[in-house]
Amino acid sequence: MIVWEVYNEYISSETHTYQTDKKFIIRMITELFAASEDLNSNLEEQSIFWNDDMEYITAMIEKSLKKFKPDSSVNIPLMPLYKNEEDAEFVKILFRKAVLHEKKSSELIDKNTTNWEVDRIALMDILVMQMAITEIFEFPEIPVKVTLNEYIEIAKYYCTSKSSTFVNGILDNIVKEMREKGNLNKSGRGLVGEDYSE
Repeated sequence: MIVWEVYNEYISSETHTYQTDKKFIIRMITELFAASEDLNSNLEEQSIFWNDDMEYITAMIEKSLKKFKPDSSVNIPLMPLYKNEEDAEFVKILFRKAVLHEKKSSELIDKNTTNWEVDRIALMDILVMQMAITEIFEFPEIPVKVTLNEYIEIAKYYCTSKSSTFVNGILDNIVKEMREKGNLNKSGRGLVGEDYSE
């Protein structure tokens, strides 16, 4: 940090206000800490998932610090993990249902990966597909297209560079088969994009 240009500008500045201090702290976390290979290595030794979490945590810290005011007490609440109670409940239900229906999801994935054995597919790809399949079958109010778009984006972020195309192809095949068999039970907003004219 001592050789960091931003630090030297901050230290040599004539003006030190609450706002300039806060701005420096935010930059230190979002720029210096986030780019620190030493910090990332140390965190990764504690948990291999830190490299996934770092960007999210950095953003959460930044948003929390931006809410701080000069008269904020030491007990200022940090940003919530979820936007609202409805989101928190959705995540819990989705997780539980994904665990309960893991066998069914795995069988569908296995059946639709003719050139691949499931144990050769990256774990994150499988998890993303299992969550998507669960959402498609267990949440009738969510349109299939919305689910597919969300999980393809998740695959782009958390999986390999080719995963989103792979995940998209497998999920498309599963959805197509389920539509042909009439096994998609969508209702309300979940019917958006579905063709029930036949």
